[in-house]
Amino acid sequence: MSTDQHNQSFWTKYIWSTDHKIIGIQYGITSLVWLLFGFGLMMIMRYQLAYPDTPVPIVGALLGDGGLLPPEMYNSLGAMHGTIMIFLGVVPLAFGAFGNYFVPLQIGAIDMAFPKLNAASYWTYFAGSVIMAAGFFVPGGAANSGTQSLNWQESRAADRDQESSLASSARTGS
Repeated sequence: MSTDQHNQSFWTKYIWSTDHKIIGIQYGITSLVWLLFGFGLMMIMRYQLAYPDTPVPIVGALLGDGGLLPPEMYNSLGAMHGTIMIFLGVVPLAFGAFGNYFVPLQIGAIDMAFPKLNAASYWTYFAGSVIMAAGFFVPGGAANSGTQSLNWQESRAADRDQESSLASSARTGS
């Protein structure tokens, strides 16, 4: 046996690792950060319900309108809270973190079958979560999809009105 230790840099060992335990820890830390962020969104909504027409402390300056939470922003926070908590928090924590960390240990495997693919799955999750969170800052982004002036329900109603007016004009012959 060799007594030489291969010293890895921080980046190689903890950031670009293909070790299933490190990837499980990456999933765990990232999903806990997203759970904390989702909890913060929920606290902003609860504060608005408890103290209506009162500026939200700490993050109120980011909301505009003198720190008040406008109704469309409340809806955006509600939609993003649920999405973040489930898709960026709970599911990655359960399957990504615990699955990567414990399953190979439970079955006695040295590592995952495809360690580079496993690492790529984490970085895809991380990049996707950052892109999703960017929806808060992009006009018409995911966080604002239900607050546009013409949503899908209004669009369907407009289509029905147009169809009925075309049908009535066809019956009258004009």
